[in-house]
Amino acid sequence: MARVAVLGGTFDPIHLGHLAAAQGVLHLTGVERVIFLPNRQPPHKQGQPVTPAEHRAAMVRLAIADNPAFSFSDLELRRPGPSYTIETVRALAAEHPDWEPAFIIGLDSLLAIRTWREWETLLQSVDFFAVTRPG
Repeated sequence: MARVAVLGGTFDPIHLGHLAAAQGVLHLTGVERVIFLPNRQPPHKQGQPVTPAEHRAAMVRLAIADNPAFSFSDLELRRPGPSYTIETVRALAAEHPDWEPAFIIGLDSLLAIRTWREWETLLQSVDFFAVTRPG
């Protein structure tokens, strides 16, 4: 099994904090690579303006292009509707049965995980690497 870390999000825009968190997890945990996975429709940003998914995806691809340990996935972009992490976990398991994914998550998001769809199942399904954010 390949141990990979998944960094999902809106990436509107992707920034150095995302890249630093991914590099830190890569360095500190021994995962083989970090998969950047932009979402199509962030469920926690309903009613807020979000840059079109194809532009956010292009920004992510450009930002990670020079790091061979970073990869891009369009898994959530191929699915219609809101991007729920539990559905992503299931889709990753189906598409990549040889992966053992762990998700990179901001500590603030982890503290709010009870608001996520099927959060209890999610916590039993995958590991999380929580990173702090400024503030």
